[in-house]
Amino acid sequence: MSNNNMDLIIGLIDFFKFVIPLAVLFLIVYSILEFFQKKLNSKYNLSFIKSFFIINSIFIFIAILAFYLYFILIGYLLVDSSAVNPDLAYTLVENIFMVLSGVFRILLISIILSLVFLSIELFYSVVFDVLKKNISNELIRKFISSIITIAIFMLIFVFFFSWVPIGIFVYVFYGGAVNQVPLFLLI
Repeated sequence: MSNNNMDLIIGLIDFFKFVIPLAVLFLIVYSILEFFQKKLNSKYNLSFIKSFFIINSIFIFIAILAFYLYFILIGYLLVDSSAVNPDLAYTLVENIFMVLSGVFRILLISIILSLVFLSIELFYSVVFDVLKKNISNELIRKFISSIITIAIFMLIFVFFFSWVPIGIFVYVFYGGAVNQVPLFLLI
């Protein structure tokens, strides 16, 4: 075997070492969201897409809000209040406005990301239904469907949308103003 073929095989092995844990995580999260989706669907008689969109939005909003509040809390706890000039310190109103504007930005991001995750979930459902003919065991079919889905979407993410996480971070924490971003994020 030539070095190029060996490099390709090693690259694929590394790729699937990355994809398989993400596929397991996707399968767990999808199962949890599917449980809530079925409850929401039965209670309010919504379609699959509407109920998954609502559940995704709520789940993503809570996850990003927890991340946001964690860093605000850490920043508040780690700051040395004696080192801050009292004239430059934030007032209570400014702190509340900062958190509320962050919550609004998180709401917008959660709606956009729920549309992205909805497309991933729809693709997963299609792959799951296509594999129904060949694989009778439902658990194996779910696992293979999640691996195929995550592999395809990770390739799309890495090659086309690798800037999205840092863009979300900048938008949520800095309001989209790049001049306020620490230099290490721009490198």
